[in-house]
Amino acid sequence: MNIQLFNAPSEVIEDISTPPIGMAILANNLKKAGVQVFQDDLYIKSVRLLPRQFMEKWAGGYLKHCLESGKKEQLSSFSKKVLSNTRIRAGNVGISIASHYQMYPGMALASYLKEKGYNVYLGGQMFSIVDNGLIIKTFPRLPQIFPNQLEFFSYLKSRGEIAGFDLTSIFPNFEGVPWKLYRTCIGNRRENVIPYAHEMGCNRRCVYCVTSFTPFIPGDPLPEKIRQIIWLKREYNSNYFFFCDCAINNDREYFLQLIDELPKVGIRWGSFAALSYIDGNVAKKLKKSGCSHLLLGMESGSNRVLRLMGKPQTVESSSKILRCLWEEGIFVFLTMIVNFPGETDKEFLETRDFLFKNQKYIGGISINAFNLNENSIILKQPEKYGIRPLGRQDFIYYRYESEKLSWDQIEAEGLRKKSELERVMNMVSLKKILKHPFSKLKNHLYAKLVLRSYPCDRLFDYKT
Repeated sequence: MNIQLFNAPSEVIEDISTPPIGMAILANNLKKAGVQVFQDDLYIKSVRLLPRQFMEKWAGGYLKHCLESGKKEQLSSFSKKVLSNTRIRAGNVGISIASHYQMYPGMALASYLKEKGYNVYLGGQMFSIVDNGLIIKTFPRLPQIFPNQLEFFSYLKSRGEIAGFDLTSIFPNFEGVPWKLYRTCIGNRRENVIPYAHEMGCNRRCVYCVTSFTPFIPGDPLPEKIRQIIWLKREYNSNYFFFCDCAINNDREYFLQLIDELPKVGIRWGSFAALSYIDGNVAKKLKKSGCSHLLLGMESGSNRVLRLMGKPQTVESSSKILRCLWEEGIFVFLTMIVNFPGETDKEFLETRDFLFKNQKYIGGISINAFNLNENSIILKQPEKYGIRPLGRQDFIYYRYESEKLSWDQIEAEGLRKKSELERVMNMVSLKKILKHPFSKLKNHLYAKLVLRSYPCDRLFDYKT
């Protein structure tokens, strides 16, 4: 068997600096099963090689409309342009969709290739968190969908395409991806950032998160992972890594062993992390291990809201961790959620005050209004949080109401809180830049880089 793997293009033109690790792990497992694999990344090629106006033309729901109404001519025009910078080298084609911005471009491409006679398979992170039955019902012309690798490999085995398979390793094979297109400026040089995963899934149970239902699988033993990191460093000639685990410190014992071993490897790295298992001593070890930046899911500055969310940290412990990381020169990027069900105006102001008090330690921030996600704990137990689901917004999110507010009021309140907090934090950032022009501007630009230097897919779709 042979297969061509494509990372789908995106409606939103967001530059990234790492290749898709989920597809690379799939490629490695297919090769171990005796399959000839070719892979390419249409996401980065669309960003770097196609005119910006081309992708903007198809955004805003136009591709969805073309899919729903079966406009073959338009879908053909889009797909031919996207495929103009690649070559299909197999009769079987797998299309990976890791973010919701890739959904309609990926499905449009799949429909076109199916019409052309290719055996097309759809997969990727998004299909593990959406209602695939509804997608197939809405778009009946789509090919088969596989929400995880286990189902895909089981299907191939049932058809006699492979004799067997082993999915215990999550080592990536990046052969074929256009590495030169990912290079990003680090200091005065253009470098590649290598994505790597230590584990699969998440052992935390944040109630709003789509990863809350997935198993946590630790992957290979630590000595093997260290050997893999060294090999990747040499093979791709880069000292820069991004660890795309849901949280690098999910497992406390492994985390502490890892940061003791990494100084021997000699890399600089960033990662997602939880606000736990970090103190002054651990922060020093992180710095020594080569850690340059962490993306932390703080989410709220209210202890009561944090408990509702299922977050283990407190406001007080989080402030201490932020300070410890700042003292070691580790860049911190926070994510926050406003308008969580049950959040009062007073608690929203507590979040704002938390960010003000800790602004010195925060390099960058992303603020999001709460969304009710498919497969989240809160969707399965809505009465516990005082809400009632009303139906779908799309394949991922649900509309809902509370005892006091309608959906329209909830949506408007979320946008208001998000805008208010963004406005305040933008003013804080501007004042910091004006006060210390060079260092603060450098941090501001580094925050933009951090947003680019991690993959869309974080491997919570992987099941064994």
